[in-house]
Amino acid sequence: MRINSFRIDGIANIERVTLKMGEQNALIAPNGYGKSNVLRAIEFGISFLTADEVQRQLMMRSRWLPINAATKGRNFVFEITGNMVVDNIEQQFVYEYGFAWAKSDNDGEILTESLKMKHPSDQRFRQMISRTSTDKCLIVPSALGRCNKPFAVSGQQLALSALARSTTMFLSPFAARICDIQIPNLETLDNPESYFSVGGGKGIVMLGGMTLSEYLYHLKTTDEDNYALLEDGLLQLIPNITEFSPEVVTLPDGQQKIYDIRIKEKFCTQPTTILQLSSGSKRMIFLFTLCIAAKKQNIPMIMMEEPENSVHPHMMENLLLTLQNYASDTKILMTSHSPYLMRYLRPDQMYFGLPKNDGLAHFAQINPSKLKYLYKYAGDMELTIGEFMFDFMLDMEGNNEKIEKFFIQ
Repeated sequence: MRINSFRIDGIANIERVTLKMGEQNALIAPNGYGKSNVLRAIEFGISFLTADEVQRQLMMRSRWLPINAATKGRNFVFEITGNMVVDNIEQQFVYEYGFAWAKSDNDGEILTESLKMKHPSDQRFRQMISRTSTDKCLIVPSALGRCNKPFAVSGQQLALSALARSTTMFLSPFAARICDIQIPNLETLDNPESYFSVGGGKGIVMLGGMTLSEYLYHLKTTDEDNYALLEDGLLQLIPNITEFSPEVVTLPDGQQKIYDIRIKEKFCTQPTTILQLSSGSKRMIFLFTLCIAAKKQNIPMIMMEEPENSVHPHMMENLLLTLQNYASDTKILMTSHSPYLMRYLRPDQMYFGLPKNDGLAHFAQINPSKLKYLYKYAGDMELTIGEFMFDFMLDMEGNNEKIEKFFIQ
C-alpha cells in the first residue's frame, strides 16, 4: 500500500487542506497555525473507516466539529488516494466520504461516498462505489459489471466498511485493503525515560503495547534481519555509540522480567543503561525504532510532531537521511516550527502555514517559479532559506496578494 495524497475539509480550524505525499513531508509554521490539527484530522479520517456505528455517531459529535466563523456548519470530507496490490495486481484508488456533523436537534449522518479505481491497463478511473445521499448507494457487483447495484447503508454506516467485512462481494478485498490502512500519529517524546524504563514504563500501541526496550529485545531474538538493519542504522546515526545491546533480566520470582538496552559510548570503559544517554539521542533511537517497526508491519505512513526537539541541528540531517533510507516504503509526515529542519528538506517536501489572519489552517507549497527569487532574497540578507522563510511568512500576514504570488493554493 502506498499513500499518494489527502484532502481534508470541514474539521476543527481546517476549511480545506490538500497534501501530496512524497517520501518525507513537513508542515512548517510557527505555533498556532494548525499543524497538529492536520495530523489529528488525518488520524480522525482513518479511524472513522473502521469505527463501528456507535463510535461513528460519537465521532460525529466530537470536539473537532468546525466552529470557526468561516467553517461553521461545513460538512466533513476526507479523501485519500494511493496504490494497493490485490491478487498481485497493482491498482490506483481514490476514496472519499463526507458526513454532516451532529447538531443539537439531530444526529450526524454520512452523506456521500465514492471509490474510484484504475488498473494499470486502464486509461481512466472506474467508479466502484457511488453514494450521493445517506441512503442511496450503488456499487460494482463484478469484475465486468457497472456501478449500478443498490447497496443498503445507514446514516452511520460506510459502504466501504460493510464491503470490507463481507467475504462474498467482488469489492470486498479492495475495501478491506483500504480499511486496513494504519497511519500512526507518533507521540512527542517529552519524557524519554518513560518509553525505555527498565521497570516497565509506557507501552506503545504500534509496538504491540511493549516499551522500546522490550520491543528491541524481541526484535533481536526473533528477527535477525530487521534487527541488523536497526543496529546498523543506529550506529551510523549516533557515531558516539560503539555497542548497542537490548537485554533482559528475569527477577527472582522467575516470571517478571526487566528489559534494558546496554549502551557503550566511544570514550566509556564499560556499557551503561540507555537511560543515561542524552534526551536527544534517546529521541533519535525512539523515532528510528518506530520507522523500522512501520517497515516491518508494512505501515504506509507515519506522522510525527517536531522531530527536531532535543536534537542538535547538525544531527538533524543524519536523522532525516537515516529515516528515509531505512523506512523503505513508509512515508513520513512531520510538523516543525524550526528553520533548521528546512535546511535538509527540498521545497517540494514542505507545506508552509500561511498567515491569512482568519483563524483557519492554510498550508501550501512555494510556487516553483518563485524559488530562485526567495533564495536570492535569503542570500542577500545572509540568512538560511529556513530563517528567511519564517520571517517572510510573518511579514506577509494578511497580504493575500503576496501569498497568492509566492504560494500554490
